[in-house]
Amino acid sequence: MSLPDKETLRRRLAEALKQLRKDRGLTESEVAQRMGKKPHAGTQVSRWERCEATPGADQLWLILIALDASFADLERQLNPKPTSSRRLKEIARELQALARVSKS
Repeated sequence: MSLPDKETLRRRLAEALKQLRKDRGLTESEVAQRMGKKPHAGTQVSRWERCEATPGADQLWLILIALDASFADLERQLNPKPTSSRRLKEIARELQALARVSKS
């Protein structure tokens, strides 16, 4: 199994952090304030989300605290489980029914 390259990992982390923030209805400035920084430090949060910079381990920890999120939440954002929609299940049942009819 090959590992993703460093840039891909950075991009995925940036997107995951952005989505966690949006899911909580927070602005970049609000996250910065919750991290104990001045509101204009939201530009740093923005840089992380645009993948222009990568937070260090201590900063990542502070971001998650500011977002009231855990590393497990981050993991779920990075590696979402596929969901099957009700409509897809409905289509599968219809296809199975059609297959049974065509066999008769």
